[in-house]
Amino acid sequence: MTLLTPEFRDLISSGPLAHLATINADGSPQVSVIWIGLDGDDVVSGHLDRYVKVRNAERDPRVVLSFDAPRVPGATWPSTPFCTRRPPSRPAAVPGTC
Repeated sequence: MTLLTPEFRDLISSGPLAHLATINADGSPQVSVIWIGLDGDDVVSGHLDRYVKVRNAERDPRVVLSFDAPRVPGATWPSTPFCTRRPPSRPAAVPGTC
């Protein structure tokens, strides 16, 4: 079962910039502009190095994406909650969470 609606898939396929918000170790927000895409039902982004945003997501997979969507009068885009994936070698700190 996919959480991605056709409208959400269309939005991502249109190539918008996304704002990735992660949580710094001190609890403050960290926001980066990134490019995203789809790999099957997964929303993916590429990062050349382990910058702060990557280290934050590895430590705490709760992230938020917002998009610069095309301007269409009256259009709204659905919200889909998700968490980053952790490799099996780095289980979630709290069982049952992302």
